[in-house]
Amino acid sequence: AVVSPAEVLDEYLEHLVSLIIHARALSLPIVLNNMGWTKGFGVALHSDIFAALEATHVVNLVTNSNKDLPPIEEVLVTPGVKGRVTENPTLPLIANLPAYNLPASKQSTGLQAHELRHLHLLQYFSPIYRGGEIDAPYRVHWDDLRAETPDDLGPDMLPYLLNLSIVDLIGQGGCCLGMAIVRSVDVQNRFYYLNTPVPAEVLEDEVKSIRHTSLPIPHLPNNGNLPAPYQSNLA
Repeated sequence: AVVSPAEVLDEYLEHLVSLIIHARALSLPIVLNNMGWTKGFGVALHSDIFAALEATHVVNLVTNSNKDLPPIEEVLVTPGVKGRVTENPTLPLIANLPAYNLPASKQSTGLQAHELRHLHLLQYFSPIYRGGEIDAPYRVHWDDLRAETPDDLGPDMLPYLLNLSIVDLIGQGGCCLGMAIVRSVDVQNRFYYLNTPVPAEVLEDEVKSIRHTSLPIPHLPNNGNLPAPYQSNLA
């Protein structure tokens, strides 16, 4: 649950390469709709993706703006995220096509990705707001719920990372069973306080660990009914 591959470059590439290998083992053709990160590390990531795919055809949508990738021929020889360089790459068949602009009458409501994400989070966590009040959080001991965190994070920093954040609830086999808000962390007694719409029996019996995400906690307009930190003035 991250909002950009920039936060998990290595993991993003690892999973993508795994999918490519799996598709090739099944003799499946691969059609990839690439992500829209076209600057900085985004170009390096495109270079890694093209190398892993050994792409034969590339359709490049051109807007004639700063949103465009550099020429594909340049991207192919750009050093990858970890400095990998492809020398004398086999050029795919490249088609540069003008991007289609929707007529104003058919364009979207104008909501941006972060606004849509905010609305989805509000909808997901709406069951914890009942009649203008927030449900009492679940109290879970650290020993009963392992925390998955970045490798370079020391255990003494864990409470500061998790406090007031959204976490994934991970079950057996790494499957995600839902999300929770870490409402607070009791460092002295080693307890997490979690608000989640996931049923208590699932939290108790099936959730094995929590995984930190970069998703922002959804805020509600301040109407005087909800206590901080779950409210804000959004005027």
